[in-house]
Amino acid sequence: MDDGQRRWRRPRLGTLDSVREFWEAEACGERYTDAQAVDYAAVDATRYRLEPQIEAFARFDQPFAGLGLEIGTGMGSDFARNVARGGRWVGLDLTARSLEHVRARIGPGAPLLRSDAQSLPIGADTFDLVYSWGVMLHCPDPGRAINEAHRVLKQGGEALVMLYHSPSWVALSAWLRWGWHRGLTPSQAVTYMESPGTHAFSARAATRLFSRFRQVSVAPVRTSWDTRWWGPIGRIGGDAMGWFLLCRATK
Repeated sequence: MDDGQRRWRRPRLGTLDSVREFWEAEACGERYTDAQAVDYAAVDATRYRLEPQIEAFARFDQPFAGLGLEIGTGMGSDFARNVARGGRWVGLDLTARSLEHVRARIGPGAPLLRSDAQSLPIGADTFDLVYSWGVMLHCPDPGRAINEAHRVLKQGGEALVMLYHSPSWVALSAWLRWGWHRGLTPSQAVTYMESPGTHAFSARAATRLFSRFRQVSVAPVRTSWDTRWWGPIGRIGGDAMGWFLLCRATK
C-alpha cells in the first residue's frame, strides 16, 4: 500500500490553517443568503428553524448582567441576541470573514477578537459565561479549547458548549458516505464533514473533556439533521441518537 492509499484510509486531520481557510471561504450560515446582499433576518430565521435547540440552551430570553464570551460568532446570529439580553459581551472568531459579519450587525464598536479558541488572548478568571455553539468541535484539539474556556471563567462561571455526537444518525450517515469503505468508525468519518478534522464525541468522552469543571451535564438531543438524512428512521432512539451534545459546565 503506497502513501496515498494509507492517507485515504485515515481520518482526515485538521490543522489550524486548514480550518481557518475553510471558514474564511464561507462563514457558517452564508449559504442561507445571497452573499452579495446579505439578509441577516433570513439567516437567523433559517438558523433557528433548523436548530431550535439554540434559543433555550443559550437562554436568550433571560436577562444577563455579567461579562460573557462567545467563541465562534459565525454570522453573528447568536452574538446579536446575547448582546440584546444585557451585560457585556466579547465575540471571538478565528476568521476575519465572520467578524466582518458581526460588525455589520452590531456596529464598529463591538468588542471582537480574532483568535484561536485553543489559545485565548485573555487573562484567567475574567468571564462569567462562555458560550460556544458547534465551534470547539472544529478545533484541532477541542480539549485544549475547553480547558481555555475553563481558564478564562471566573470561579462559579458557566460554559455552555454544543459538540457533535457519535453515535448518532448523522455520524452514521458520515460513515456510510466516507467511512465504511475506508475502514473508519463513524466518529472518524465525521472528520470528512465540514472543515477538516471535525470531531464528534460520545457523551462519556465529552464529559471527560470537561473534567476540570466542578459540575458537568452532557445530554444528546435529536435534531432536524438526523431526520433530514434519515427521514422517520432518524427519530428512532430519540435524543439518545441525536446529533447534538448539549454541554453545561460550572467552574
